[in-house]
Amino acid sequence: MSSAVAIVSPKGAQHYSFVVSGGGERLDKFLSERLPELSRGRIQELIRCGLVLVNRRQAKPAARLKGGDEVSIVVPAAADEVGLEPVPGPLEVLYESADVVAVNKPAGMAVHPGAGTTGPTLVNFALHAYPEIRAVGSPLRPGVVHRLDKGTSGVVLLARSPRGYDSLRRQFEARAVRKVYIALVVGRLEPAKGIIDAPVGRHPEERTRMAIVRLCGRMARTEYEVKEYACGYTLVRACPITGRTHQIRVHFAAVGHPIAGDPVYGRGAFDLGLSRQFLHAKAVTFVDPGKEEEVTVCSPLAEDLQVAWRSLAGAHAREQ
Repeated sequence: MSSAVAIVSPKGAQHYSFVVSGGGERLDKFLSERLPELSRGRIQELIRCGLVLVNRRQAKPAARLKGGDEVSIVVPAAADEVGLEPVPGPLEVLYESADVVAVNKPAGMAVHPGAGTTGPTLVNFALHAYPEIRAVGSPLRPGVVHRLDKGTSGVVLLARSPRGYDSLRRQFEARAVRKVYIALVVGRLEPAKGIIDAPVGRHPEERTRMAIVRLCGRMARTEYEVKEYACGYTLVRACPITGRTHQIRVHFAAVGHPIAGDPVYGRGAFDLGLSRQFLHAKAVTFVDPGKEEEVTVCSPLAEDLQVAWRSLAGAHAREQ
């Protein structure tokens, strides 16, 4: 048995809290039995999205509960109530097949609607161009198999079919998708090649931030290679081996070299006149399930980052 409280927010989201008595059950099973109106798959999706907390911490669907544990879950409003309507607008397509579409996301655009999101998102534009995406994956994040931060530009993959969604999800979970980012970090990063290996999790006090969390963080590794030094900054090629939230930003900040312009983990947007972090998803390599062949999709460095780097490189050349 357990006690439960449900609250409906003004925007239609429902908030439930439970106190576990007995324990021993898996988290997803525990919630599916107490919220029968939700499928177990939907509950697992909410858990993966960070909308379920156990003792105020994120957990996995298979986590075993103990007596006295406090479980909270937020069930968002239906998709039509959270702004998932098709919107005509800019969508730069880099690659397209029957199962996958790769687009070039500009900085300042969120991948999908969520708390605090204003204006159309990448998913809104994709639903207009590819209406079949609405039936693919999570109803709250149709077609979405991975994300970029709002302030990060570059390649984003979307699934166009259930086959594409299932294949890409498996590839991401197996770490078979290779991602390459270009970043500019503050200071002279040394050694010129290396791997940052440090667990990442929610900041224990500031829940909108991530941090290096030694005890309960998730394993995270980022491989990097220095491309060039200039005027107290380092241009870096970064390859995340894992895919944790804010991983690259948190990792470079943790080693004393935050990403230039990062308003959360760095010195702020006054770096080089940037209005966002100097971080760009340059390339993604994956297997297209329909063609059964490996595909690499590339995106040119965003114009604002090119301008910042040219200015920095020019100043460096004048100093030599």
